[in-house]
Amino acid sequence: MNITSSIKHCLGILIFLIAFNATGQVQWMTWDEMIKAQKKEARPVFIDVYTDWCGWCKVMDRETFAKAEVYEVLNRDFYSVKFDAEQRDDIKVGSKTYSYIGEGRRGYHELAATILNGQLSYPTVVFLDAVDRVERAIATQNGVSTEVARQNLIILGDLALVAPMPGYQKVEQLLPMLEHFGPKGNYIGR
Repeated sequence: MNITSSIKHCLGILIFLIAFNATGQVQWMTWDEMIKAQKKEARPVFIDVYTDWCGWCKVMDRETFAKAEVYEVLNRDFYSVKFDAEQRDDIKVGSKTYSYIGEGRRGYHELAATILNGQLSYPTVVFLDAVDRVERAIATQNGVSTEVARQNLIILGDLALVAPMPGYQKVEQLLPMLEHFGPKGNYIGR
């Protein structure tokens, strides 16, 4: 095998590995990346709220998010954010800045507390969607006006909290949630 053939062979393997990596996992975004993507094309948002010390979070990464049937739906239908509930970076959402709150040896991020309704439990998956769609869903389900529905929403810029789902989610538990809260889901009668 000459050097040109070896280089071509190595490049072929490298291209295959890059292509496999790009399509073979959840395409996680930061909060800021998700906000920028939302401005170009609105989609529901899926957030995996985790901590570095959470054993079940690691199991969910390995056993749930690594499965093709999960990452294909997440990559196609959602913007997926991996959010460390103990990260120390400030996050600005609209006019509000969310910060890390230290408590003893550990602490929590205010944005995590907000999207988890104060129930800091890990892992938790969270669904967000456009404010108008969430308003419409709540108004329709409860027979109230969108103004009344809006009063109880947690609004984060142009997005509203749909639902936090605490605990480890197996593939067979998560897939119906993705269907329900996805772009073709029935939570708002789309």
